[in-house]
Amino acid sequence: MGQLPWLISLGRFDVSSAVTGLSTFRSKPHIGHLNHAKHEVGYVAKFKDAAPRFRGGVPNYSNLPQRVEDWKKSVYVNDHEELPHNMPTPMGKVVHTTEFVDANLYFDLVTRPGILIFLSQTPVDWYCKKQSTVACATFGSEFVAAKMATEKAYDLHYTLRMMGIPVDYQTYVFGDNVAVITQSTIPHSQLGKHYNALAYHFTCAAIATGMICMFHISGIDNPSDCLTKLLDYQGWIHILHPVLFLQGDTAKIPTTMTSSRY
Repeated sequence: MGQLPWLISLGRFDVSSAVTGLSTFRSKPHIGHLNHAKHEVGYVAKFKDAAPRFRGGVPNYSNLPQRVEDWKKSVYVNDHEELPHNMPTPMGKVVHTTEFVDANLYFDLVTRPGILIFLSQTPVDWYCKKQSTVACATFGSEFVAAKMATEKAYDLHYTLRMMGIPVDYQTYVFGDNVAVITQSTIPHSQLGKHYNALAYHFTCAAIATGMICMFHISGIDNPSDCLTKLLDYQGWIHILHPVLFLQGDTAKIPTTMTSSRY
């Protein structure tokens, strides 16, 4: 369990959920935890050639529903993203940022969010960690995960701009909770649970500026599920195959073999 986290740092984010879950019991492990750890090591040995696939293509979002909402009459008055005043002149090709978000309520008795971040079609960052607070409903845990994804979008935009990389203004965020998507993308929506106010307003403010746009995606097509749930091989291979397991020159991969979103 001391070595597997290094494997995650090298790009094997598909084992993040199992490794972080088992790491919780390192101070007092039971026989069942040892058996689970053996299964995890066996999985890594069986799929030892998995690695993040570097692809520079532009994700195809042409089939997404286009919603135009009027945020001018809302409380979010800022209509643009604040840019660093000392950023260098961007050069090169524009990169597109995409985030997939998920949360698993009461995993190991504590909510665990999962965020998978893509630059163009390449996974560059992933997040799987217990939340500091525990929500009492799935809606609350999913909204906290959406807020964390928004924070990471701001951080990624700032980092890329300070490196002189041109960034597409919008970050596309995909989540599988319909209530969170609806609540945060409609200007006249009202928050019924006030303990989610901070996450709600922070996310809505980013959407009002146009910095992020949120869309619903089916849970079976959400690659961030591997960061929150212990899925079997059949449950995740169709969504992680184009990201981790395609071999050879990725520039020659037929488009029919990859998801249009990533």
